[in-house]
Amino acid sequence: MLDDYVKKDYDIVFKNNEVLTNNVMNRINAITEKLCKASVDDLVLMDSLIDKYNENKEWFFENLPTEFKDLK
Repeated sequence: MLDDYVKKDYDIVFKNNEVLTNNVMNRINAITEKLCKASVDDLVLMDSLIDKYNENKEWFFENLPTEFKDLK
């Protein structure tokens, strides 16, 4: 299902910025692996956290600092 949704624009993005495209795909794979290993309770919590993040991203950046590094 996700492949059909993404495939349409993937080639365009890949041709424009191969490194960024690979980095994004690596992050998607890493997140997918984490979701697959999570318990049902964890999935409910993760879903709620994502909703809260989308509602107030600034709060997360101010209160939950994250290290950003070059993605390889």
